[in-house]
Amino acid sequence: MYKIAVKFKNAGRRVSARNYAEQALSFQPSLGRAYLLIANMYADSANGCGIHSSIKELFSG
Repeated sequence: MYKIAVKFKNAGRRVSARNYAEQALSFQPSLGRAYLLIANMYADSANGCGIHSSIKELFSG
């Protein structure tokens, strides 16, 4: 499920990617990569918003 989520993310289909990442987590709650994938997608979507640059820096690492 996680690998499918990555493929969807790379294709720009964030909703599907998040859904598959969440499914992966339902089978393996300790799969940190899936949490990071979801977090990175939220951070990427923040770049499309008009939010303050310091908040963007917080999420971009």
